[in-house]
Amino acid sequence: MNATAYVDLQRLSEDARIELIVQSVMDKGLTLSIAVELDGEKGDRYIAKCKAKNPGIVVLGRMSGPVKGVETIRLGPPAHHN
Repeated sequence: MNATAYVDLQRLSEDARIELIVQSVMDKGLTLSIAVELDGEKGDRYIAKCKAKNPGIVVLGRMSGPVKGVETIRLGPPAHHN
């Protein structure tokens, strides 16, 4: 079943966000798109922290948007990387 949901994680600390993202991808097998501000190297930092928690997480793509000043990063479990 494909489902689309939006969850605002802004209330959580960055480390709590990373934990939830990695758990959702690796333990639940979900593919997630996360939007981060184009604030320095924030996208690279999120990816590095996710990979530090679980090196198996796969970056499926990176793109500008959905709005100006934001980058979308798509993450998935290893099974999606073929």
